[in-house]
Amino acid sequence: VQSFIEQNPRNLSSGYRVTVEFGIDYVHQNEASAEIPKKLKQYIESKITNVVGSQDIRELYVTLFRAGASSLDFEIELDVGPDLGHLYEPIEHALSRFAIECCSKNNWQIPFPQLTVHRQAV
Repeated sequence: VQSFIEQNPRNLSSGYRVTVEFGIDYVHQNEASAEIPKKLKQYIESKITNVVGSQDIRELYVTLFRAGASSLDFEIELDVGPDLGHLYEPIEHALSRFAIECCSKNNWQIPFPQLTVHRQAV
């Protein structure tokens, strides 16, 4: 029992929050603070009830989280009610999928880390 408790298990039985971070390219900087969070939230709201019932959704938050090294990072948080512990990972995967779908629908570029190597003449 002690080793189990030392693993800091999460109790999902009374409800929980699923959080997903998602990056969009800096070319969309003008839309980042208001338009993108609004559209992402609307899109996710229209799709998430296919994963969990609307009665189980407590709150959905979409915010600009930070200006990352290679992307504008958004945080998507979904609070759900009790008895949905078995859906934790499917909800997490769905939130990521819906974010990608929304980017495709709105022509928002998703960046990828790049490494550029420059050779110096010796």
